[in-house]
Amino acid sequence: MQLTPKELRERWLTAQGEKLKKEVVCSILADRSWVEPLAQLPGAEEVENNADLRGIKISRISLPAADFSYAVLDYACFDECDLPTSDFQFGSIREVSFVKSNLTLAHFWRVRGIGASFDEADLYRARIIESDLRSTSFCFTHLRRAKLAHSNFERSVFEEADLRQADLYDCNFRHTNLSKADLQGAELDQADFTDALLDGTIGL
Repeated sequence: MQLTPKELRERWLTAQGEKLKKEVVCSILADRSWVEPLAQLPGAEEVENNADLRGIKISRISLPAADFSYAVLDYACFDECDLPTSDFQFGSIREVSFVKSNLTLAHFWRVRGIGASFDEADLYRARIIESDLRSTSFCFTHLRRAKLAHSNFERSVFEEADLRQADLYDCNFRHTNLSKADLQGAELDQADFTDALLDGTIGL
């Protein structure tokens, strides 16, 4: 039986978990692979190649250009982190929190992230392409000139988000809350806004 979200978070609070978390951070900062030490982490065998950072909390830290490609980050917390140009492609970010984080120019290609939170984060010119981010929160998020093409945002919340000049080509915004969002100059071709909440939305 797989570990529960509570168990995934608690494993990082043990002495071993704290040690492994420090090794992960040091490896990222040194531009080394952070995967090998995680073979010792309880539950890591549930994830291919032990790329298992589920439940980790590393808030308020600077990790520019971090490589999280193919990693499973479900239920992790990266609140108020500095993560510009970081790579999350082909990864899983289910219910991950990036509240108030700097994700400028970050790369989210073919990411799975139902229920994630990017509230008040800076995603200027970030790339979220062919990703599944249903029921994700982008309240007050800076997404100016971001490329969000071919992604699924059904039932997500973009309340008061800055989407000026963003590329929303072929995105699914069905049943999505875009109240007071600013879409001026955004690419809207083939985007689906069926049953979206558009009260006070600018640019549509």
